[in-house]
Amino acid sequence: MSKPMKQTIINPEDYSPPMPEILNMASNLCSEKIIKIVSFEEVEFTFVEKSKTLYAGAYSEALDNTSEPAEGNSENYQEIKSKIKDSITPDCMICHSINYTTELLPCALLHCQETTSAKQPDGIYVYEVPASLYIKVKASDEAWKLTKKLTGEENPDFHMAPLFGLMSHVFCNEKYGYEHTGKSEIEYYYDNGTQYAAIPVRKTNDNNSEQNKKADSKNIKKLKNIHNLITYHLGQNYIFNGCMAYLMECINEKTDYDYWFFSDMTGDSFTQLYSDDISVTCLSDNTDCVQKAFDSCGYDFIRLSIDNKNSNDIFLRIKENIDNGIPVISKGYGNSDKYCVICGYNTESKHVYLLQNASKKDVKADFNDFNTLIFLGDKKESPDIAALYRNLIMDIPNYINMPPKESIIFGRQAFVKWAESFLDGRYDNIPASKINKYSCHTNYLINAGTNGCSRGALKRAYELNPDMDIIPKLQPCFEKNQQIFEFIAYSGANHEGMEGGLHILPKTIKDKEKMKPISDKIFEFVDVCDEILAIY
Repeated sequence: MSKPMKQTIINPEDYSPPMPEILNMASNLCSEKIIKIVSFEEVEFTFVEKSKTLYAGAYSEALDNTSEPAEGNSENYQEIKSKIKDSITPDCMICHSINYTTELLPCALLHCQETTSAKQPDGIYVYEVPASLYIKVKASDEAWKLTKKLTGEENPDFHMAPLFGLMSHVFCNEKYGYEHTGKSEIEYYYDNGTQYAAIPVRKTNDNNSEQNKKADSKNIKKLKNIHNLITYHLGQNYIFNGCMAYLMECINEKTDYDYWFFSDMTGDSFTQLYSDDISVTCLSDNTDCVQKAFDSCGYDFIRLSIDNKNSNDIFLRIKENIDNGIPVISKGYGNSDKYCVICGYNTESKHVYLLQNASKKDVKADFNDFNTLIFLGDKKESPDIAALYRNLIMDIPNYINMPPKESIIFGRQAFVKWAESFLDGRYDNIPASKINKYSCHTNYLINAGTNGCSRGALKRAYELNPDMDIIPKLQPCFEKNQQIFEFIAYSGANHEGMEGGLHILPKTIKDKEKMKPISDKIFEFVDVCDEILAIY
């Protein structure tokens, strides 16, 4: 049970030494004003008003909504920090974790200093943050003990993100009346070893809360079955298939039309991808599989793009669908081109509510930021599922030999290019800090591992078509594929995988000698492709 909170209200004009250490820090930041200090179980939390602030430093953004920024950004900061002009905090490295509180945008890291100048030398990123109220806490032993007690998170030593969760847990609730705002959480690392974490918050309007709730209940409508679209630990990594399964669930279609069914029907389960130029994840994300998916479950669909002329009509169409219990699939929102599902709307603000990836909660989104919407069409005759799986098995060679499309390579050739990339010298002149391990290796390894679900597709096809003698011949090949993936990702006494497996370091990717065994192992996928083709 948490101890009661004791609040100490401080008037900055009247407050004089001795000052707590956190106030000494604030005195070096000309744009901060201390509002109050709150003591909670022997941990002090400082509330500060911060005016609009400029930050300058090294910036790294993830390639998409599902990956992390490239490693090495703090090293980039160390190289450029002496070039930052008009710094207010030269004795402090500040780290902004940007967009980590939303799934709608790629996350990013900014290692920086506060500055008074927006004009910085080339190579230095400038980031403007609006005025906000912040809660700050020092990274003390007491704070980490409280974090462990309240949230269960340990001190990771190399960052302070769990302290963000501590502050949200304590203050961002109905009892204390704050909510987390803004897209950026902040860590302060001072040269003397002192460290602080901060989150932007705002006070909720308690007086109008009941009134707002009543108004919202009239304007907002959401589907009843709000839940995650995919579950990562079950191997569900391909979001479009989760969107289709959710759509079928909402219209009470047969349970055969689940995530795995659509992963099979789109070809996701059997297709490896690779690209030198863009971040790729799976066939359904990077090619148009919508027609194939809807045909397989016996429905038409309507695809619409939003513009200024039709936006009102499309919003009304979304409202009609939600009112009838039918979600709308979106391909792209804002800067993302990933699939998601619209599960609700607000007629007053013209916002909609989204489900994305493995999140169990919907998020509010601006209706005008959507790219392409996919609406359920008329019901057609449902294809025979056994016939669908018979055709799928006979299509496997087509997925293995699929020709390239623009900069994306598929199937057997994708394995070849992936293996060759570590030995052809492309990373020789690229600093490790500029190498994104996801787009170079980890995404393709996840792709290969996720496609272990192809074994389930073969099993289901054989149950539906016991006369297909080719399936028992194929099954050992796909078991071999899974063994290759597990060796690369998880081999070793500590299951760390080859050179770290999924957690390989960018500097390792530059090392041809270390990457040669991994390249050789990836070429074993190519051998399996040839074995599969020989069976046909």
